[in-house]
Amino acid sequence: MNHRKTDLNGEGGESALVSNEILSQASRAFDFDIHSIQFVSNSTNEVYKYIKDSRAYFLRLSPKPVEYEKTIQAEVQWVRYLAENGVRTSLPIQTIEGNMTKVCIEGMEASRNK
Repeated sequence: MNHRKTDLNGEGGESALVSNEILSQASRAFDFDIHSIQFVSNSTNEVYKYIKDSRAYFLRLSPKPVEYEKTIQAEVQWVRYLAENGVRTSLPIQTIEGNMTKVCIEGMEASRNK
């Protein structure tokens, strides 16, 4: 994924690296208002907080090649299994299409609008 700084700033002067286009794709996939999104942190993944139906959610973006999607899906399924079996963890949510992950690709907006 080709990263560039966005205008979403976190505390402590950290800056988000995911493009507004990627965030827009994610907001459509998880059905939230992109204007509610706040940058939280950047380490191995970028984490954002957003509000939907007066509840706070967290969005994790992983800058991995598409080939990693199956690995990430397995991780999300494991976390869901743990949550459903009594382990206190954040419960993963599904996209509006019922998927546990969404691949967002830089440049897809431009090609869709042609």
